[in-house]
Formats: sequence, C-alpha cells, structure tokens
Amino acid sequence: MRIESFDRATCRVVSEKIEGALQALAAELGVAIRAKGGSYAGGHYTLKIEVATKGDDGAINTREADDWKRYAPFYSFSADDLGRAFRVGSKEYVISGWRTKARAKPIIAKLNGKSFVFAVNDVLMFLGKNKKETA
Repeated sequence: MRIESFDRATCRVVSEKIEGALQALAAELGVAIRAKGGSYAGGHYTLKIEVATKGDDGAINTREADDWKRYAPFYSFSADDLGRAFRVGSKEYVISGWRTKARAKPIIAKLNGKSFVFAVNDVLMFLGKNKKETA
C-alpha cells in the first residue's frame, strides 16, 4: 500500500499500524501507548501519541482518570467513584474519567469498550447521590 494523500480512512490505517508497532515497546517499558487523534492535510499527517503508566492493578493511568480524581469531588462525587458502574435502562456503564473542556457532559463512562459522555446531574441520579448545594 502506497499512500498518495491523507484522508480520514488513510489516517486511521496509519494510526492503527503505528500503534501496533509500538506495542512491543510498550510491553518492554511497562506502559500503555495509544494513538490519540491528529490532523491531516493533503500530503502530511500529524499523529498524537499518548503514553501512560500503569497502576499496580494494571489499570492505565489516563489523563481523564487523573482529572476525575481532581474535579469530581467538586460535584458530589468521590475519587473512589472512578470505576464504579451505573445502569441506564438495561445497560451498565463504568465511569472512566472526566473531560475538563466539556461543560454539559464532562463524565466519561464505558460500555463494551466504547466511551460515552454524561451530564453530572444524570450520573448523580444514576448513582443515587445528592447534588451539593452551592451558596
């Protein structure tokens, strides 16, 4: 395969191949490496790569998880709610992080490996928590 120019599909192929090639290095260093988007135009593609440490339990220390621990307590959550499951109908989501730039839906939760976003008040309700009163 020879790439003549970049579009969404070719960038996805390149990202997957680079990410796959870096997995041996990730295993050697005991970290997680993943492609995190990028930008392209015509004949060039700039790819962002995230390298994260792993906790003793093997969980990846993501920026979103770190942000959960930092910001969630301001919204009636505890740091320990990270990884906690909640149900929406028949589906069970697991809290995986906080999106600092998202005002309306800052909570990230996973279902079957896919990420979804939720509003603070909705997740508080799903977890049976009360919203903190503000002065």
